[in-house]
This record gives sequence, C-alpha cells and structure tokens, in this order.
Amino acid sequence: QIVQHTPITPQSTRLDIQIRNTGYLGTHGLPSAKSLKHVEPLRLTLTLDGLTLESPLSPIIEIGHLSGWGSGLNQGISIFMPWTPGNAHEKMLSIIVTGKGTLQLQCGSCRVGWQTQSIAVGTIGR
Repeated sequence: QIVQHTPITPQSTRLDIQIRNTGYLGTHGLPSAKSLKHVEPLRLTLTLDGLTLESPLSPIIEIGHLSGWGSGLNQGISIFMPWTPGNAHEKMLSIIVTGKGTLQLQCGSCRVGWQTQSIAVGTIGR
C-alpha cells in the first residue's frame, strides 16, 4: 500500500510503499522451502502511464520473502520477547517519479498470488 505521497519538486514525487505479509505463514511457506529454487521471492512491478521512473532504475524490484505472524517457537513477535527479529513481515520502499499520470503497483509471486494498486501521481496538491 502507498503510505506517503510527497511532492519533491513541481515535477517529481516520492512515494513510500509498505509491503506487508499479514498471513500466518511466510511467503515461502514452510521454513524448509525457503532455500528451494522454485519458491520465488516476492517482486514489485511498476507500470507507469505518463510518468518517468527516476529511482530505482528498474521497474521490477525484488522484495524477497516476508515472514508470517505464525513463526513458531522463539521466532514470533511479542512484547514479552524483545529479542525477536522484529518486523520481518513487512518491508518499506521508496520510489521517485516525474510527471503526471498513473502508477500501477503489482506485488506478489506465483506462490502467494498478486495484489494490484493504482494511484494518480502529480495531481495531489498541485
């Protein structure tokens, strides 16, 4: 989901994107499957209409795997266990685009499916 939409200059906009796994299992399924070649990681694909991508350089961004909330013994997130890995179930990304148009985000993999979101860029607050 788009967390923040910030104009940098009259032509460019920074978008902060949060990618989160709210499921019980990680995006790799069982922990033993994480190292298998056919268990592809999540990726974010950007489709731009009327916009130019400034950063990152590629419209396809590999996210990697995200943990689920059911990580098992000594792996879960709890206020009573502060030594846990933290927010391994989410990742934040920032992209910068120039122009006015529509940005479509598609995130997922063949294992977990795909989520798509579109946003109008360059028209808010200008």
